[in-house]
Amino acid sequence: VYEFSYTLRKQLKEKIVTVLLCIIAVLIFMHLIFTFIFSPVFVRTESMEPEIAKQSAVFMKPVGIQRPFVFNIKTIKRGDIVKIAPLIENERSFFQKTVDIVTNYITFQQYKPFSKNSSHVNSSAIYRVVGMPGDTIYMKKYVLYVKPKDGVHFLSEYEVSNVNYETIISQVPVNWDTSIGIQGDFSEITLEKDQYFLLCDNRVSYIDSRIFGAVNAEQITGVAKWQYYPFNSMQLLP
Repeated sequence: VYEFSYTLRKQLKEKIVTVLLCIIAVLIFMHLIFTFIFSPVFVRTESMEPEIAKQSAVFMKPVGIQRPFVFNIKTIKRGDIVKIAPLIENERSFFQKTVDIVTNYITFQQYKPFSKNSSHVNSSAIYRVVGMPGDTIYMKKYVLYVKPKDGVHFLSEYEVSNVNYETIISQVPVNWDTSIGIQGDFSEITLEKDQYFLLCDNRVSYIDSRIFGAVNAEQITGVAKWQYYPFNSMQLLP
């Protein structure tokens, strides 16, 4: 029928264009929501267990480079769970970035055809803020000890944080050299005025500031506010 009817062919084209415009409008709306209001993050590793399990999903409040005109350094607090921008960004064309954004939404963050996220450092992973600007810190047996900027004594990370959290510190072999691999011990360092020290709650096997160093405020792109999946583990995050 369409082969012989100009009117029907025109109506079909109009319907296709309308559907495509609606899809584009929805994707633009979702992109704006995820950039300026909240951003869903799918947790693919056990790095933040026991609080956030593998295969969980959380909503992040965008900050920093995600919201360049409203960034407020006070929104980042000790004990927060934060997301950082990829430390190694692979080069992509405008077309590749667009395809990545669309497929990322459609697949619920399961797939980006042009992103190489096999490296933990190259992905937008999440971490806990344990060191604040001006802190002097050191680590012993995978526990961080902190002397705040105006403090006198060192206290454990749990004592200085306003957030209650637990860490996983797996047992390592007797006489294990904790300077090998992911460090369990390091000497005192003092953070600069714009530096944050980030650690995974699962301390032995995952890459964090012990490997890539302290990060600047502008590298932090989101603060976790709500775990919404799995549904039986929903919780507000402090």
